[in-house]
Amino acid sequence: MNTIKNIVIVGGGTAGWLVAASLARQLNIINDSETNITLVESPDAPTIGVGEGTWPTMRSTLKRIGIDETDFIRECDVSFKQGTQFVNWHRLHKDGSDATYFHSFELPHTQWRTSPGPYWHYLKSELNRSYADAISVQPEACRGYFAPKTMATPAYEGLLNYAYHLDAGKFAKMLAKVATEKLGVRHISAYIERARLDEDGYITSLATREKGDIKGDFFVDCSGFAGLLIDRTYEIPFRSVKDKLFVNSAIAIQMPYERPDAPISSPTLSTAQTAGWIWDIGLQARRGTGHVYSDDFISDDEAEAQLRRYPRSRL
Repeated sequence: MNTIKNIVIVGGGTAGWLVAASLARQLNIINDSETNITLVESPDAPTIGVGEGTWPTMRSTLKRIGIDETDFIRECDVSFKQGTQFVNWHRLHKDGSDATYFHSFELPHTQWRTSPGPYWHYLKSELNRSYADAISVQPEACRGYFAPKTMATPAYEGLLNYAYHLDAGKFAKMLAKVATEKLGVRHISAYIERARLDEDGYITSLATREKGDIKGDFFVDCSGFAGLLIDRTYEIPFRSVKDKLFVNSAIAIQMPYERPDAPISSPTLSTAQTAGWIWDIGLQARRGTGHVYSDDFISDDEAEAQLRRYPRSRL
């Protein structure tokens, strides 16, 4: 068995730098002179501009890496996420108002001794409210634009369960800074021309244009759609799930708030469209919106037109 001492991560962005920082902290390479982590990314890799919503487990990830929550909120344009609000995903109410429902992060066991799920068929008529409102105060907190914690609540703890909305570009830069300056990760900016393989088909090094060969014992592909190792090197075929997941295209637009003191939506807003849905993520200084759709049922131009009509209706 060969001991893994040199780990090479291909690709930066949120995925690459999260892997680098997490491994560096877990392996404590800053105090281990024999173990090295190197992240290699292209000098002009494009930013996709999505991935701005997270799951509550992000809190434990950031805490484990050693990132101060206050610094994270300030540097990455962060707002609290308390779930998702689905708008118009089923028929309108009888009075013609929009039909909406919440998927909150607060779970039944935090306020109920026994989960009401198995008994909801019998309870819903007596309670006369949605399941989300019955099991938690979080939907009402979202409607009132309340945060899941106070200024006195300790870092990464909350009165209600929460995650984050964040600026993905700023987040990647913060992770890179923490990984390289505090955790000992080596960063190389270079074009990867190809991977070199041994006689058994294992990757031994990356041939780069600017830095020559970069050797490693273990390689992680975080190059996204480029698939520098998974696709270009090993030619692993793309597996379509079109028979289960109909949407296959997306358009993203960043939008300003209508005024500086506009309230920030705590849930991610997901509004159904004719062939997909529009997401709306409220950050501190802007909104991140986008349209996920199926090009089998709508043209790219019409999908973009629906997205551009949506922000004006919100403002």
